[in-house]
Amino acid sequence: MILLTRVETRDFQALFHRCVAGRPRGPTPPVAIQIRDETRIITATTLDGVVLTHTSPAPKEHDDFVLLPASVLTEVEGSTDEVVTLERQSKLRAVVRWHGGGKPRTLPVELILPGKQHEIPAPPEFSAVSAKLLSALYECGRTAAKDSGRYALSKIQLQGKAGRVIGTDGKVALLWAGFPFPFTDDALVPAVPVFGSKPLARLEQVRVGRTATHFVVAAGPWAVSLPVDTKARYPDVASVVPGHAPTTAGIDARDAVELLKALPTLPGGEEELSLIHI
Repeated sequence: MILLTRVETRDFQALFHRCVAGRPRGPTPPVAIQIRDETRIITATTLDGVVLTHTSPAPKEHDDFVLLPASVLTEVEGSTDEVVTLERQSKLRAVVRWHGGGKPRTLPVELILPGKQHEIPAPPEFSAVSAKLLSALYECGRTAAKDSGRYALSKIQLQGKAGRVIGTDGKVALLWAGFPFPFTDDALVPAVPVFGSKPLARLEQVRVGRTATHFVVAAGPWAVSLPVDTKARYPDVASVVPGHAPTTAGIDARDAVELLKALPTLPGGEEELSLIHI
């Protein structure tokens, strides 16, 4: 059974670590690997319910499902496209094989008995969206507060009808519009830094979907499922944004050069708030 390549293992771990807001807590969750209909699906779920998924073709592979300790990925990760394989010895025992340092390596593995909570759900129906959504989710997440109080400021808001992503810490707000979401209501999701990661930044085809419990963002072989909070409250950030842009005036570059020459000769040039000091 082919699991994945060593570089995919490295990227999976890097992305999963950034699916957590703040410092990781508790034990590292296991990794589920399912092969079905010649498709390989690898998932891991954070304690807060954020799910990272990697999907790839698995030609001529038999249907199977294994649950690995996360430490296995740490052992086999690398920067090459060499494949990592798993050979079952019994229901809960296996050997993982790969090449490292120019020689073959093996690792005995105690598999984890899977439960109903480890079942991999079917993906939602996806629709294409601008790749700028990844930047919007990342930057709005950076704008969000570290902790929530009366309002869930540690989350970001997706406004389906307006096509906006919003993040605020109660002092500064970022509103990013222009996304045709496949839903019309508003949804609160965790603010996680995964969307600023390099493995995702290299991808241009981005898709989004919605299930009964999650908002899913897919890019290339990767998908991040964000649990939707239906109970928390969020402030009406858009209401504090002026409806009309303020009036501004510009100065031609050539006029600016002459103005800078004249400013020192104007009255009040020595005052603290003079135009010369601004």
